[in-house]
Amino acid sequence: MIDNNAQTPPRSAQPIPLSPTAEPAPLAADNLLGGGWGSFIRGTTEAPKRSEGVAATVREPSAEHEREPRTALPGTVGTRTLADLPCGDPLPPLIGEFIAAEGTTVLYGPGGVGKGWLSVHFAWQLVKTGRQVMVIDFELHEGEWGRRARRMGWTEPELEMVHYRAPFGEDWTAPKGTLGEVAERLRADCDRVGVDVIILDSYTTATSTSDSLGGQAGAQEFYSGIARIGRPALVLAHVAGASPRFSDRPFGSVFVHNLARETWALEGAADETPEAAWEPGTYPPTTMALELRCKKRSAGLKPLPQFLTFNFFADGSVTVTTIQPVIRGVADLSVDVLRRAKAPMTVAAIAKAITADTNEKHTPETIRKTLDRNHGHRFKRTDAAPYVYSLA
Repeated sequence: MIDNNAQTPPRSAQPIPLSPTAEPAPLAADNLLGGGWGSFIRGTTEAPKRSEGVAATVREPSAEHEREPRTALPGTVGTRTLADLPCGDPLPPLIGEFIAAEGTTVLYGPGGVGKGWLSVHFAWQLVKTGRQVMVIDFELHEGEWGRRARRMGWTEPELEMVHYRAPFGEDWTAPKGTLGEVAERLRADCDRVGVDVIILDSYTTATSTSDSLGGQAGAQEFYSGIARIGRPALVLAHVAGASPRFSDRPFGSVFVHNLARETWALEGAADETPEAAWEPGTYPPTTMALELRCKKRSAGLKPLPQFLTFNFFADGSVTVTTIQPVIRGVADLSVDVLRRAKAPMTVAAIAKAITADTNEKHTPETIRKTLDRNHGHRFKRTDAAPYVYSLA
Protein backbone atom coordinates (compact mmCIF):
# COMPACT_ATOMS: atom_id res chain seq x y z
CA MET A 1 0.00 0.00 0.00
CA ILE A 2 1.25 3.46 -0.82
CA ASP A 3 2.15 5.52 2.27
CA ASN A 4 0.53 8.93 1.83
CA ASN A 5 1.54 10.17 5.28
CA ALA A 6 5.32 10.09 5.12
CA GLN A 7 6.99 12.98 7.01
CA THR A 8 10.07 14.79 5.79
CA PRO A 9 12.42 16.66 8.16
CA PRO A 10 13.62 20.12 7.07
CA ARG A 11 16.30 20.14 4.38
CA SER A 12 19.82 20.12 5.79
CA ALA A 13 21.34 22.01 2.87
CA GLN A 14 20.18 25.43 1.74
CA PRO A 15 19.96 26.32 -2.00
CA ILE A 16 22.26 28.97 -3.35
CA PRO A 17 20.91 32.58 -3.35
CA LEU A 18 18.81 33.37 -6.39
CA SER A 19 17.60 36.41 -8.24
CA PRO A 20 13.95 37.44 -7.62
CA THR A 21 12.89 35.83 -10.90
CA ALA A 22 14.66 32.54 -10.30
CA GLU A 23 13.42 31.75 -6.79
CA PRO A 24 12.69 28.02 -6.43
CA ALA A 25 9.11 27.03 -5.82
CA PRO A 26 8.35 25.24 -2.55
CA LEU A 27 8.60 21.50 -2.93
CA ALA A 28 6.00 19.07 -1.70
CA ALA A 29 7.20 16.82 1.09
CA ASP A 30 4.17 15.10 2.55
CA ASN A 31 1.46 13.15 0.79
CA LEU A 32 3.13 13.39 -2.60
CA LEU A 33 0.48 11.40 -4.40
CA GLY A 34 -2.25 13.53 -2.87
CA GLY A 35 -0.61 16.95 -3.01
CA GLY A 36 0.33 18.06 0.54
CA TRP A 37 2.87 20.82 1.28
CA GLY A 38 4.98 19.38 4.06
CA SER A 39 6.72 21.82 6.34
CA PHE A 40 4.61 24.79 5.18
CA ILE A 41 1.54 23.01 6.52
CA ARG A 42 3.33 22.35 9.82
CA GLY A 43 4.32 26.00 10.12
CA THR A 44 8.08 25.39 9.94
CA THR A 45 8.74 27.45 6.83
CA GLU A 46 7.41 30.55 5.12
CA ALA A 47 4.63 30.53 2.56
CA PRO A 48 5.44 29.36 -0.98
CA LYS A 49 7.17 31.83 -3.30
CA ARG A 50 7.76 31.98 -7.04
CA SER A 51 9.18 29.54 -9.55
CA GLU A 52 10.54 30.72 -12.90
CA GLY A 53 8.98 34.14 -12.31
CA VAL A 54 5.45 32.71 -11.94
CA ALA A 55 3.67 33.50 -8.70
CA ALA A 56 1.99 30.69 -6.79
CA THR A 57 -1.00 32.28 -5.07
CA VAL A 58 -1.59 30.91 -1.61
CA ARG A 59 -4.13 32.36 0.80
CA GLU A 60 -2.66 32.37 4.29
CA PRO A 61 -5.00 31.89 7.28
CA SER A 62 -6.17 35.20 8.75
CA ALA A 63 -5.58 36.03 12.40
CA GLU A 64 -9.11 35.09 13.45
CA HIS A 65 -8.67 31.67 11.86
CA GLU A 66 -5.36 30.85 13.54
CA ARG A 67 -5.63 27.70 15.63
CA GLU A 68 -3.93 26.48 18.72
CA PRO A 69 -1.84 23.35 18.11
CA ARG A 70 -3.94 20.25 18.66
CA THR A 71 -2.97 17.22 20.66
CA ALA A 72 -3.64 13.90 18.98
CA LEU A 73 -6.33 11.85 20.67
CA PRO A 74 -5.31 8.43 21.91
CA GLY A 75 -5.43 5.90 19.09
CA THR A 76 -5.37 8.50 16.26
CA VAL A 77 -2.51 9.11 13.80
CA GLY A 78 -2.94 12.84 13.14
CA THR A 79 -4.63 16.09 14.15
CA ARG A 80 -5.34 18.12 11.00
CA THR A 81 -8.72 18.92 9.41
CA LEU A 82 -9.45 20.55 6.04
CA ALA A 83 -9.31 23.92 7.82
CA ASP A 84 -5.58 23.37 8.36
CA LEU A 85 -4.72 22.65 4.72
CA PRO A 86 -3.32 25.18 2.20
CA CYS A 87 -5.50 26.74 -0.46
CA GLY A 88 -4.92 28.80 -3.58
CA ASP A 89 -3.67 28.10 -7.08
CA PRO A 90 -1.76 24.88 -7.82
CA LEU A 91 2.01 25.16 -7.70
CA PRO A 92 3.52 25.87 -11.13
CA PRO A 93 5.84 23.32 -12.78
CA LEU A 94 9.44 23.43 -11.61
CA ILE A 95 10.99 24.36 -15.00
CA GLY A 96 8.86 25.95 -17.69
CA GLU A 97 6.06 23.53 -18.53
CA PHE A 98 7.92 20.51 -17.13
CA ILE A 99 8.13 18.53 -13.87
CA ALA A 100 5.23 18.78 -11.45
CA ALA A 101 6.11 20.44 -8.13
CA GLU A 102 4.26 17.68 -6.30
CA GLY A 103 4.37 13.93 -6.94
CA THR A 104 5.78 12.09 -9.93
CA THR A 105 6.28 13.18 -13.55
CA VAL A 106 6.80 10.30 -15.98
CA LEU A 107 8.74 10.94 -19.22
CA TYR A 108 8.33 8.02 -21.61
CA GLY A 109 9.18 7.10 -25.17
CA PRO A 110 10.87 4.42 -27.29
CA GLY A 111 14.45 3.40 -26.65
CA GLY A 112 17.07 5.72 -28.12
CA VAL A 113 14.68 8.61 -28.75
CA GLY A 114 16.55 11.02 -26.45
CA LYS A 115 15.20 10.54 -22.90
CA GLY A 116 18.72 10.45 -21.45
CA TRP A 117 19.85 13.70 -23.07
CA LEU A 118 16.60 15.38 -22.12
CA SER A 119 16.88 14.31 -18.47
CA VAL A 120 20.42 15.79 -18.30
CA HIS A 121 19.02 19.03 -19.76
CA PHE A 122 16.20 19.08 -17.20
CA ALA A 123 18.66 18.42 -14.37
CA TRP A 124 20.70 21.43 -15.54
CA GLN A 125 17.62 23.67 -15.57
CA LEU A 126 16.78 22.57 -12.02
CA VAL A 127 20.33 23.30 -10.85
CA LYS A 128 20.18 26.76 -12.42
CA THR A 129 17.21 27.58 -10.15
CA GLY A 130 19.25 26.59 -7.09
CA ARG A 131 17.78 23.14 -6.51
CA GLN A 132 19.82 20.17 -5.37
CA VAL A 133 19.11 17.10 -7.53
CA MET A 134 19.72 13.40 -6.99
CA VAL A 135 20.01 11.05 -9.97
CA ILE A 136 18.98 7.52 -8.96
CA ASP A 137 20.40 5.37 -11.75
CA PHE A 138 19.20 1.78 -11.75
CA GLU A 139 20.56 1.29 -15.30
CA LEU A 140 24.21 2.08 -14.46
CA HIS A 141 24.62 4.84 -17.05
CA GLU A 142 27.18 6.79 -15.04
CA GLY A 143 29.41 7.43 -18.06
CA GLU A 144 26.50 8.88 -20.01
CA TRP A 145 25.52 11.27 -17.20
CA GLY A 146 29.08 12.48 -16.68
CA ARG A 147 29.98 12.94 -20.33
CA ARG A 148 26.71 14.56 -21.35
CA ALA A 149 26.73 17.13 -18.55
CA ARG A 150 30.24 18.24 -19.43
CA ARG A 151 29.53 18.36 -23.18
CA MET A 152 26.55 20.64 -22.48
CA GLY A 153 28.80 23.07 -20.61
CA TRP A 154 27.98 22.51 -16.94
CA THR A 155 30.31 24.36 -14.53
CA GLU A 156 32.03 22.55 -11.67
CA PRO A 157 29.74 24.12 -9.01
CA GLU A 158 26.73 22.99 -11.07
CA LEU A 159 28.09 19.44 -11.33
CA GLU A 160 28.47 19.39 -7.53
CA MET A 161 24.74 20.11 -7.11
CA VAL A 162 23.68 16.81 -8.70
CA HIS A 163 24.21 13.78 -6.46
CA TYR A 164 24.56 10.43 -8.22
CA ARG A 165 23.39 7.15 -6.67
CA ALA A 166 23.36 3.76 -8.41
CA PRO A 167 21.63 1.13 -6.20
CA PHE A 168 23.17 -1.69 -8.28
CA GLY A 169 26.54 0.05 -8.72
CA GLU A 170 29.93 -0.87 -7.28
CA ASP A 171 30.15 2.26 -5.12
CA TRP A 172 26.76 1.67 -3.47
CA THR A 173 27.61 1.20 0.23
CA ALA A 174 24.31 -0.30 1.42
CA PRO A 175 22.60 -3.61 0.56
CA LYS A 176 21.63 -3.53 -3.11
CA GLY A 177 18.00 -3.70 -4.13
CA THR A 178 15.07 -2.31 -6.09
CA LEU A 179 13.45 1.02 -5.32
CA GLY A 180 11.02 -0.49 -2.85
CA GLU A 181 13.93 -2.07 -0.96
CA VAL A 182 16.23 0.97 -0.83
CA ALA A 183 13.70 3.84 -0.61
CA GLU A 184 14.26 4.49 3.10
CA ARG A 185 18.04 4.68 2.63
CA LEU A 186 17.62 7.03 -0.32
CA ARG A 187 15.30 9.24 1.70
CA ALA A 188 17.86 9.48 4.52
CA ASP A 189 20.57 10.28 1.97
CA CYS A 190 18.39 13.02 0.41
CA ASP A 191 17.77 14.49 3.86
CA ARG A 192 21.49 14.57 4.66
CA VAL A 193 22.61 16.35 1.48
CA GLY A 194 19.53 18.55 1.06
CA VAL A 195 18.09 17.11 -2.16
CA ASP A 196 15.02 18.88 -3.57
CA VAL A 197 14.18 16.80 -6.68
CA ILE A 198 15.02 13.25 -7.79
CA ILE A 199 15.47 11.91 -11.32
CA LEU A 200 15.10 8.14 -11.63
CA ASP A 201 16.31 5.99 -14.54
CA SER A 202 14.30 3.90 -15.11
CA TYR A 203 10.91 2.53 -14.04
CA THR A 204 11.44 -1.05 -15.22
CA THR A 205 14.85 -1.68 -13.67
CA ALA A 206 13.74 -0.09 -10.38
CA THR A 207 10.87 -2.57 -10.01
CA SER A 208 11.26 -6.14 -8.84
CA THR A 209 7.95 -7.78 -9.71
CA SER A 210 7.27 -9.88 -12.77
CA ASP A 211 4.89 -7.20 -14.07
CA SER A 212 7.51 -4.44 -14.11
CA LEU A 213 6.29 -3.39 -17.58
CA GLY A 214 3.28 -1.60 -16.18
CA GLY A 215 1.34 -4.16 -14.14
CA GLN A 216 -0.62 -3.25 -11.04
CA ALA A 217 1.70 -4.83 -8.47
CA GLY A 218 4.78 -3.26 -10.05
CA ALA A 219 3.16 0.20 -10.15
CA GLN A 220 2.07 -0.02 -6.52
CA GLU A 221 5.56 -1.07 -5.41
CA PHE A 222 7.23 1.67 -7.45
CA TYR A 223 5.02 4.58 -6.38
CA SER A 224 5.20 3.45 -2.75
CA GLY A 225 8.98 3.80 -2.97
CA ILE A 226 8.72 7.25 -4.57
CA ALA A 227 6.32 8.43 -1.87
CA ARG A 228 8.67 7.26 0.90
CA ILE A 229 11.58 9.21 -0.58
CA GLY A 230 9.36 12.28 -0.30
CA ARG A 231 10.53 14.48 -3.18
CA PRO A 232 9.12 15.55 -6.54
CA ALA A 233 10.37 12.99 -9.05
CA LEU A 234 11.09 12.81 -12.77
CA VAL A 235 10.93 9.16 -13.84
CA LEU A 236 12.12 7.79 -17.20
CA ALA A 237 10.06 4.99 -18.70
CA HIS A 238 9.59 3.16 -21.99
CA VAL A 239 6.74 2.14 -24.26
CA ALA A 240 5.70 -1.27 -25.47
CA GLY A 241 7.41 -2.36 -28.67
CA ALA A 242 4.35 -2.10 -30.91
CA SER A 243 3.07 1.18 -29.44
CA PRO A 244 1.98 3.98 -31.80
CA ARG A 245 3.73 7.34 -31.76
CA PHE A 246 2.87 9.38 -28.67
CA SER A 247 1.28 6.45 -26.91
CA ASP A 248 -1.32 7.57 -24.37
CA ARG A 249 0.31 5.72 -21.45
CA PRO A 250 3.76 4.44 -20.43
CA PHE A 251 3.91 0.75 -21.45
CA GLY A 252 0.22 1.19 -22.31
CA SER A 253 -0.38 0.83 -18.55
CA VAL A 254 -3.33 2.50 -16.85
CA PHE A 255 -1.65 1.87 -13.48
CA VAL A 256 1.59 3.73 -14.23
CA HIS A 257 -0.40 6.54 -15.88
CA ASN A 258 -3.03 6.98 -13.16
CA LEU A 259 -0.62 7.04 -10.21
CA ALA A 260 1.57 9.72 -11.81
CA ARG A 261 0.89 13.39 -11.25
CA GLU A 262 1.93 14.21 -14.80
CA THR A 263 3.00 12.22 -17.89
CA TRP A 264 4.82 13.29 -21.07
CA ALA A 265 5.17 11.26 -24.27
CA LEU A 266 8.42 11.85 -26.16
CA GLU A 267 9.10 11.20 -29.84
CA GLY A 268 11.53 12.41 -32.48
CA ALA A 269 10.23 15.38 -34.47
CA ALA A 270 11.05 16.48 -37.99
CA ASP A 271 13.69 19.19 -37.78
CA GLU A 272 12.27 22.10 -39.78
CA THR A 273 14.94 24.59 -38.68
CA PRO A 274 16.14 26.49 -41.77
CA GLU A 275 19.75 25.91 -42.73
CA ALA A 276 22.13 28.60 -41.51
CA ALA A 277 24.97 30.12 -43.52
CA TRP A 278 28.17 28.48 -42.23
CA GLU A 279 31.64 29.98 -42.51
CA PRO A 280 34.08 28.19 -44.86
CA GLY A 281 35.86 25.39 -43.03
CA THR A 282 33.12 24.97 -40.43
CA TYR A 283 30.38 22.37 -40.34
CA PRO A 284 26.76 22.53 -39.23
CA PRO A 285 25.86 20.50 -36.16
CA THR A 286 24.08 17.19 -36.17
CA THR A 287 20.66 17.77 -34.65
CA MET A 288 18.18 15.73 -32.63
CA ALA A 289 14.71 17.30 -32.72
CA LEU A 290 12.27 16.20 -30.02
CA GLU A 291 8.56 16.72 -29.51
CA LEU A 292 6.90 16.25 -26.11
CA ARG A 293 3.16 15.94 -25.56
CA CYS A 294 1.58 16.13 -22.14
CA LYS A 295 -0.77 13.18 -21.72
CA LYS A 296 -1.83 13.92 -18.14
CA ARG A 297 -1.68 16.91 -15.81
CA SER A 298 -3.51 16.62 -12.51
CA ALA A 299 -3.43 20.36 -11.77
CA GLY A 300 -4.45 22.75 -14.53
CA LEU A 301 -4.84 22.42 -18.28
CA LYS A 302 -2.49 20.34 -20.37
CA PRO A 303 0.00 22.56 -22.23
CA LEU A 304 0.59 22.62 -25.96
CA PRO A 305 3.18 20.22 -27.40
CA GLN A 306 6.72 21.33 -26.59
CA PHE A 307 9.72 21.20 -28.97
CA LEU A 308 13.44 21.06 -28.21
CA THR A 309 16.41 20.50 -30.51
CA PHE A 310 19.81 19.20 -29.38
CA ASN A 311 22.70 20.45 -31.54
CA PHE A 312 25.85 18.26 -31.57
CA PHE A 313 28.98 20.10 -32.79
CA ALA A 314 32.20 18.66 -34.19
CA ASP A 315 34.19 19.90 -31.17
CA GLY A 316 32.04 17.72 -28.87
CA SER A 317 29.93 20.53 -27.44
CA VAL A 318 26.15 20.30 -27.26
CA THR A 319 23.56 23.09 -27.15
CA VAL A 320 19.79 22.94 -26.70
CA THR A 321 17.32 25.10 -28.60
CA THR A 322 13.78 25.49 -27.30
CA ILE A 323 11.21 26.20 -29.99
CA GLN A 324 8.03 27.95 -28.92
CA PRO A 325 4.97 25.79 -29.61
CA VAL A 326 2.66 26.92 -32.35
CA ILE A 327 -1.10 26.53 -32.49
CA ARG A 328 -1.80 23.75 -34.94
CA GLY A 329 -4.83 23.57 -37.17
CA VAL A 330 -7.65 21.04 -37.07
CA ALA A 331 -6.26 19.26 -40.14
CA ASP A 332 -2.86 18.70 -38.49
CA LEU A 333 -4.46 17.52 -35.26
CA SER A 334 -6.67 15.11 -37.22
CA VAL A 335 -3.60 13.74 -39.03
CA ASP A 336 -2.01 12.98 -35.65
CA VAL A 337 -5.10 11.07 -34.54
CA LEU A 338 -5.60 9.11 -37.76
CA ARG A 339 -1.90 8.27 -38.07
CA ARG A 340 -2.06 6.14 -34.94
CA ALA A 341 -5.60 4.84 -35.50
CA LYS A 342 -5.97 1.14 -36.24
CA ALA A 343 -9.12 1.67 -38.31
CA PRO A 344 -10.99 4.55 -40.01
CA MET A 345 -12.73 6.86 -37.52
CA THR A 346 -15.90 8.95 -37.35
CA VAL A 347 -15.62 12.71 -36.86
CA ALA A 348 -17.04 12.32 -33.34
CA ALA A 349 -14.26 9.88 -32.45
CA ILE A 350 -11.64 12.18 -34.00
CA ALA A 351 -12.99 15.13 -31.99
CA LYS A 352 -12.79 13.13 -28.77
CA ALA A 353 -9.21 12.02 -29.52
CA ILE A 354 -8.10 15.61 -30.29
CA THR A 355 -9.49 16.78 -26.96
CA ALA A 356 -7.66 13.97 -25.16
CA ASP A 357 -4.40 14.91 -26.93
CA THR A 358 -4.47 18.68 -26.63
CA ASN A 359 -7.34 19.70 -24.35
CA GLU A 360 -8.74 21.63 -27.34
CA LYS A 361 -12.44 21.23 -28.13
CA HIS A 362 -13.57 21.15 -31.77
CA THR A 363 -17.07 20.22 -32.85
CA PRO A 364 -17.57 17.19 -35.08
CA GLU A 365 -19.08 19.54 -37.70
CA THR A 366 -15.91 21.68 -37.77
CA ILE A 367 -13.78 18.57 -38.17
CA ARG A 368 -16.04 17.18 -40.91
CA LYS A 369 -15.78 20.40 -42.95
CA THR A 370 -11.99 20.46 -42.52
CA LEU A 371 -11.57 16.85 -43.58
CA ASP A 372 -13.90 17.23 -46.55
CA ARG A 373 -11.99 20.30 -47.77
CA ASN A 374 -8.86 18.15 -47.80
CA HIS A 375 -10.60 15.11 -49.27
CA GLY A 376 -8.33 13.26 -51.68
CA HIS A 377 -5.32 15.31 -50.61
CA ARG A 378 -4.75 14.45 -46.96
CA PHE A 379 -7.85 12.44 -46.05
CA LYS A 380 -10.27 9.97 -47.58
CA ARG A 381 -13.70 8.82 -46.47
CA THR A 382 -16.17 6.12 -47.18
CA ASP A 383 -18.80 6.79 -49.85
CA ALA A 384 -21.81 5.94 -47.75
CA ALA A 385 -23.00 7.07 -44.32
CA PRO A 386 -22.04 6.73 -41.57
CA TYR A 387 -18.87 8.30 -42.95
CA VAL A 388 -15.53 7.26 -41.53
CA TYR A 389 -12.20 8.89 -42.32
CA SER A 390 -8.61 7.76 -42.79
CA LEU A 391 -5.41 9.23 -44.20
CA ALA A 392 -5.14 9.47 -47.96
